[in-house]
Amino acid sequence: MENFALKPGSRHLRRRTVGFLWILTGLILLIPWKNPVDKDDIIRAAAFSFIGIVILSPIGGTDNSSRGTQVKKPLFSLIKSNIITMKCIAILVLSLLPLMSDAQDMKQYLDDARQMANEGKYKEALEKYIWYHEHALEYDRAQAGVRLSFALSYWKYLGTLYPPALTAFIEMRDKKIRLMNENGITPALFMEAAAFNRTLNQDSLTFNLLDEILQKNPEQAKRCYPFISDQLFNAGRYDLLSKLIQKPMDEFRTIERRYAADTSVYTRIRGDMVRIKTLKFLAENTFVDRSVKLIRFSLAVNDVSSAKEIQAKAIGIIDDKRIREAVPSGK
Repeated sequence: MENFALKPGSRHLRRRTVGFLWILTGLILLIPWKNPVDKDDIIRAAAFSFIGIVILSPIGGTDNSSRGTQVKKPLFSLIKSNIITMKCIAILVLSLLPLMSDAQDMKQYLDDARQMANEGKYKEALEKYIWYHEHALEYDRAQAGVRLSFALSYWKYLGTLYPPALTAFIEMRDKKIRLMNENGITPALFMEAAAFNRTLNQDSLTFNLLDEILQKNPEQAKRCYPFISDQLFNAGRYDLLSKLIQKPMDEFRTIERRYAADTSVYTRIRGDMVRIKTLKFLAENTFVDRSVKLIRFSLAVNDVSSAKEIQAKAIGIIDDKRIREAVPSGK
């Protein structure tokens, strides 16, 4: 009977193939398909490539004097016989070095910018704020929230001390709007423009922008709406809200989901009771506030049945006096 067992050469080829596939997967992970490469991508790429290199690395060779007997080779012989492997390692290192050298701690970078501002190094601080805004997400996607909140407030405050900073701030906001006009409206760009306007206390400009989008593309406006829903309710812009909210109960379900998400944050915390109580208070107060404002909106558009249904549902979650009094007794 013919022996179909793999020959040593076949096993070696299979091992090399598998190793190169792992390395190739690691290199593919470095391609920024949708987002710029960040530190997480680098770590994953390095892990895949390291496994490939381990698979490719020989642990011994066949001794010609005794067929099939494995003996260890000297280090120089291993390097010489695996020059392709060494080239792969070199390519990987060269690919990672620029990224790893630039992959900075974005939180520390922002803190350094604030420190420069405190020390009166206004120009340098401004340069850092601009760089952070334009590049932070390339290195740390977790900075998304800070980038459009605290970071913008720091930049805006610098503008009170150093007028060129305020000019640059407004120019950046205008750039977002210009990009929307030139390349089309996207929720991401709208969110950024809205964040700049919010920091400037110019929400009315965002409302005007949303109104323009509503007239041109209502579906796109609905996708942009969640980013400024709280501002619209706070400002009592029922004229815009009535075009965006067809069923108030659907909006209330969104409020419920957001409350559940806020609740999940503090329920995972252990030991820090002060922080837990603070987050719990904020989550509950936000839920009540949003529910009351939605009830008032429903009443304003003469949807009393929805107002009462929302009130009953909200009381079932948090029995708060503000919710109970949101619908007048005569309704």
